[in-house]
Amino acid sequence: MKPNDLAPIGLAVVFGAVAIWLGPESIAASFAWDLPTIALPPMAFSLSALLAVALPMVVLAMGLGNVQGLGFLMAQGYQVPINRISTIVGINSIVNALFGGHPATIARTGVAILASPDAGPADRRYWANLVASVCTVGMALAAVPLVSLLGILPPTYIYALAGLAILTSFQDAMEKAFASKLRFGAVVAFG
Repeated sequence: MKPNDLAPIGLAVVFGAVAIWLGPESIAASFAWDLPTIALPPMAFSLSALLAVALPMVVLAMGLGNVQGLGFLMAQGYQVPINRISTIVGINSIVNALFGGHPATIARTGVAILASPDAGPADRRYWANLVASVCTVGMALAAVPLVSLLGILPPTYIYALAGLAILTSFQDAMEKAFASKLRFGAVVAFG
């Protein structure tokens, strides 16, 4: 993201927040300032749940999440150790499953934010991952107030913030797709 792009995006975030606060439908809600609790969920294993829920989730996570995320990394010029990454993601999926969680993935949206040119020079983009990891741990510790904040904000504002976060990655993908020899295929796929 160029410095010139940051001002309009920052202004959109600030003015959107002010409009929500001053709007006629703004509600004064209280926040819960508690630390999250860690609890093991009660689990029951059944073949029907495995086939109806777990198997499609794994196929979608691996097929959509990992393939797109790894593909984006390769398109950005990274040398991706696919076997090693797939093994680590698989082990994380097993650990997540033991605690009632979802399959681990290499999410396309997260990769698009942390591995795109917006994250800085290619040889220093690892800092974006370190900063994002610290922020993720901070968000995990502040999960209770964050969830109460998301309950107050209008969904359209939350969607707009998510869209702004990946806007330049989307622009980069469109430029690459429509600058190639296979532009018609990109148009059909996008349509």
